[in-house]
Order: sequence, then C-alpha cells, then structure tokens
Amino acid sequence: MGTTESALARARAASEARRHAYGFSPPRSIERILDGGPERCGVFGRFRVWWYVQGGGLYLHLRSLCQILADRDTPKRQKHIANLTAELSQRLSPGCRVIQGPFERNLYSRDLAPVPSWIEKLLFRTSPLLVAQPVSAGNVTVPLEFAVAHALSVYPRGIASSPLGGCVPTRNGLVLDLSRMDQILALDSARETVTLQPGVRWAKLTSHLEPLGWAPVTVPSSLFSTVAGWVATGGLGLHGYKYGHLRDSVVACRVAVPNGQTLVLREPCEILDFIGTEGQLGVVTELELRVRRVPEIADSVLLTFADASQAFQFVETLTAAEITPSHVAFFDRHRLAEENRLFSDRTGHPDPVVPELDGLLLHLDDPSAAASLGALLSESPTVRPVDGPAARYLWAERFFPLKGQRLGPNLVAAECLLPPSAVAGFLQQARKLARRFGVTLATEAVVSRVDGRLTATVIASFPADKRRTLEYLCRLLLAGLLMRLGLRHGGQPYGLGIWNTVFADHHFSKERWDHLRRRKRELDPGGTLNPGKFFELRTRFRNLPGRLMVPSWVQRALGLAARLATPLGMLAKIAAPAPQQKWNVPNPEDGDGSALLTQTAQRCTHCGACVSVCPAYLLTGDELVTARAKLQLSDALFRDAVVREDEAFRPFQCLRCGLCEEVCQTRLPLRACYEKLEEQVVRYCGSYPTELVQEFIARVDERRDWVEQTFGLDLADWAPAKLTPRLPGSRIPPEQRG
Repeated sequence: MGTTESALARARAASEARRHAYGFSPPRSIERILDGGPERCGVFGRFRVWWYVQGGGLYLHLRSLCQILADRDTPKRQKHIANLTAELSQRLSPGCRVIQGPFERNLYSRDLAPVPSWIEKLLFRTSPLLVAQPVSAGNVTVPLEFAVAHALSVYPRGIASSPLGGCVPTRNGLVLDLSRMDQILALDSARETVTLQPGVRWAKLTSHLEPLGWAPVTVPSSLFSTVAGWVATGGLGLHGYKYGHLRDSVVACRVAVPNGQTLVLREPCEILDFIGTEGQLGVVTELELRVRRVPEIADSVLLTFADASQAFQFVETLTAAEITPSHVAFFDRHRLAEENRLFSDRTGHPDPVVPELDGLLLHLDDPSAAASLGALLSESPTVRPVDGPAARYLWAERFFPLKGQRLGPNLVAAECLLPPSAVAGFLQQARKLARRFGVTLATEAVVSRVDGRLTATVIASFPADKRRTLEYLCRLLLAGLLMRLGLRHGGQPYGLGIWNTVFADHHFSKERWDHLRRRKRELDPGGTLNPGKFFELRTRFRNLPGRLMVPSWVQRALGLAARLATPLGMLAKIAAPAPQQKWNVPNPEDGDGSALLTQTAQRCTHCGACVSVCPAYLLTGDELVTARAKLQLSDALFRDAVVREDEAFRPFQCLRCGLCEEVCQTRLPLRACYEKLEEQVVRYCGSYPTELVQEFIARVDERRDWVEQTFGLDLADWAPAKLTPRLPGSRIPPEQRG
C-alpha cells in the first residue's frame, strides 16, 4: 500500500507542476484515480499512474510545443491574456473595448492578403494577445504605456484594407484598433480644413462634407478605408493628377508615441515622417486635412488607343498642354474585358459596356480644363472619346478595384510605382512573363503628380485559388517576379508592410532611410511599434527564416526564377484549373449550405466595406456582427477551430438590412449566407441565443429613430419586444431556438 500511496503522491505533485508549467489539467481518468485514493487504484490504475508520471510530461511538452508552433492559445497563455485584459480594461475609460476571445482576436491576424497559413506561422506569430479599441485620443496613450510596461509589441490598425501586412502582428502583442475613433471634429470653412479622428472612413468624410459644399482634396480607391490608414500607407489615389499626394493635404496632426508623449505637428517636414511609414514612428490620433469646394462640373471621358505606348504619349501631351483633369487612369484591354465579364455576370446582358481596347479615363472638375481638352481632341483626329455610358460606368465603379475576385475565386496582384514613360515597356514584358505562367494580366494604372513629377501606380492583377497550394504558390511567385520587373524599369513598391520588405532598398533613398532610422530610435527606442517589418524583416525561430529573406538574396533568387520562368510556368499551368468566366452561385437549399458558405467566404476580399455601413456594428462596436467576420466564423466552424459560444452567437445581432450586400465589391449573397450560418451555429452550440437577440432588439428599438435617419431603414415590421425574437428571414425551426 505504501508503494501505491507514494505513486499517487508523485502523480499529484506532477499534476500540480504541469498545471503550473503548461496550464493543462490531468486527464479525467487520472483525476478519478487521484480522487479515489489507494483503495480504488488497482493494478491497471497503478500502471496508468506510472505512465502519467513517466511519460505524461513529455506528451504535455510536445502538445504545448505544437500549440506554440501553430500560434494557438495554450492554457497558460489564456491565463496570461485574461490577466492582461483585466488590467488594461481597468485603465481605459468607459466605451473602450478590450478583446480577448480567441476567434475574435484572430480576426485581427490578417489583412487583404490570403497568405497560406503554414507560411504565415513559419515566419510570424500573427495572433494578437489582445485587441484594444480606444474611442478617444486620451485612450491611445494608455495602451501604449501599458504595452511598454509589459514588453508587448503594438500594431496600429484601421480597417486593414491593404494586402502588404502593414497592420498584421509579427510577435503576438497588442493590436490597437483605431476604427472606432471615427468622429469628424470640426470644419473650418475660413481655413478650408477639416479636423477628424484617425478612424474616420473616407466614405463618411465625403458624405459629411458634400452637403456643406466641400469635398476631400484626394481620396483612395478604397473609399471605406480609414483616413489614418491611408496616411500610414502613403496616400496616392483618385484626383492625384491634379491635386497630388495626400501629404500635400495634411495640415497638422497629433501623434502618440510609446514614451507617453503626444506630439502636435504642423511643420511639413515633421508631418512627412508619419506619412507612408506605416505606423513605425507613432500612432496618429487626430488629423487636420485641407478640403476643396465641390467642383463646378463632374464629367468623365474615355479615350481608346492602339496600345499602352500611345496612351501614355497622350498623357505627356496633356502635361505639355497644361490641361489638368482631376483624375487620369489607364486601363489595358484585358482589364476592360474583365469589366465586361463582370458586367455581364451582374446584369445578364451579353453586350459589352466598355470597348476592349487600351484606354485612358479622364475625369474633369472644372470647365476650363474641359474646354481645353475638347480643343485638343478636335486637333487630334486619331483620338476620339468613346460614345455611350462607358466613361460614366468606369467612373462609377472606381471604388471597387477588387471586384474581379468574384471570378477568381482569389485575386493576386503586383503593385508598384513607375514613371509613366516606363509603363508601356513594363507591360510588354509583364504580359510575356505572365503568359509563361498561363496567366492573363488585367492592368490598371492611376497617374498622380508627386513633387511636380508624374507617377503611375500600376496594379497588375490575375486570378488564383488559394485552396490549390501548388498553383497558388506559383501565382505568388509570379507576383514577386512582376514586382522585380517593375523595379528594373525604374519603379518602387507602393508600401512595404511585411511582404514588400524584401524590396525596401528601392522604397526610399539612403538619406531618407538614415533619417527615418534616427527618428525610430528617438521616438520608439524599444521597438514597440510594428516590429519585424518595414525597416528589417525579423521572423520566428531566432530569425532563421528572416536571414534567408535578405533583400539582396531574395532579389537574386527572383532573378534566377525569372531565368527559369519557362519550366516554372509549365508547372504552374499543370497545377492551374480552367479559368472561370462566371461564378455559379451554389443554391442555399442544396445540402446544408456548406458549398454556398465556403465559396462565398473564399470570395470575400476582406476590404471592410461591410463594416462601415453595418448598423449593428455601429450600435455594438463589435466586428463579429459584420459580414466579413461572419464569413470567417463559418470558415472557422468548418475547420473545427476554437470558437467560444459567446463569439459564435454574436453574429445573430443583425438587422438583415442588406446594406452589406449593396456595398460588397464582389456582390456576395450575404443574407442567404447568414441564414445558413445561423443554422450552422445552432448545430455547433446546440441552442439558439434567445436572450442575446432580445437584448439586441431592445437596443435597436431604443435607437429606432437613429437607425432610420442614418441608414434610411424602416423597422416597422419588427416583432414587439414581448414576442419571442426572431430575426427577419430566419429559417431556424422554433424547436431549435432554445
């Protein structure tokens, strides 16, 4: 008996030690033996206890190691997260949120780029430990000071509408989500400026200014991105031909830095350090931007040419004649053919809406420019505007650059800045390279004026399928080769983030790099903000993968791949499926709706447009109620990922208003997906969240006037509060609602 008692004593000691070291409790079978004592421990029980003491530690160590390698929460890390959350929540003012749920935190581990998870986890720890959502400038400095005190990295984030990883965590840490700081503070008509918080979306700013007779000077093609996010990225977009870079519009800004200070910047040279540096030096908490009067006219003209060379020669003619359209964009014939396929898919009309030729879209906002352009065209008999709705259609579609993903089912692109004179030569070689990989490039280039020189932001995109690993890797390689080709034509990357850091030596001059590194040491000496990217790529496992991603080595490797493009392209062609001309949307009634949910989730671009227009999000401040989060939830449930019940239930807070469908770039059937998702969640959790839905309906009823005035929604058909709540259109049987 003494031997049995000593074995149980060792098992209890091992259990406590492992609970402390790993956070794992012993298996239930061992717990029953330990609770029963020597009297209930037979021969087989003694053997299990012996094996638990001798081999259980190794098993738990390997289990914990696997979770760490996969960047998942171990029980020990969960306890650490809970402690951090409790402490930070006490320091923040009411209205701020601190997120600790595993699924909800993982929403912040990516941006637009669908990077294969095994590559992502090999290089970085992208799952944040917690997410803070401040609502005022004073609540931004608190998480920064908290992070410095706890040696946590901080990753500023807006709506995450970039594909370069600029807001993606690399070392777990804390994501500082500024999207709820979305107030427009003041419009100064005398100074022609507007003051706003960093999380204001460009769509909100535009709709706020227009009734007052004002407009932003320049805007991004992602109208639902945040103002500070575009400042951090670099700010080249629409109307840049006439009005230049976004930095020319920034009058002043407030910036919080990790040492607890808030800088008030008004000198252009000081402000410039925080434009295009991707949150490396500080967190913007307030901005003052120039605005302009709503233009006298708004007219669009589409011109077609035999090739890209002629199109950009005409741009030079415009410049020489001092004709200044507000916006100049080039579309190659394959990009316009894509527009016709998408138009036909949406409307069912077989006739093309735009000519499938290389073209220039010009937008004019003053009568003198329109008159000068008309005179120039009258003297150029070979250049004629396209009749019909083509120009108006392209201008109306300017805020939906990712809609081609509907046909994809994924989209890969190479984006770089080129001198306009180099675009035609780049396109000629890029098309030849893409053909070797069995790909047809769809190319668009927006021409902007930067420091008095014209610069073309060239985006060459093509379809891919991330589910087909070999094919997708070949597509990513092609994107890298296209970027290398752009650099060889005198270009530079538009933004660095994570995935363009290997091209960082082409981004700034040496003098500029040296200056920014000095500023980084001054303002963020501990490397708290956005580490492991931009300045130098640093990865996991003692940076061994990062040592293989030195810019000079990677560019040599890409040079070798370029010379081997023919055999690599043959491999890509073998792995590639037949191109899709149309997405045949699965019937929601087929099976359990899994085909509809999985295909829809894959075509979601994660652009965040749905977040900006969601009434439930603005009521709750919870991204789990939005379309892109719901689709990620469905994907997580199909993959058997860890999702807490309270996280799975929160998407039931939905008005079914359909605004998300209206702004969706890829026109996803979101409301049909919500019905199937609710059924999926009920099966997963075994109940229906009646109480949560009742509380949400009560909250909506309290804000009924606000919902109607803000979104134009009529909620008269909603059920009275006394009745069992049932979301409009829900098909969940009553017996499954709990």
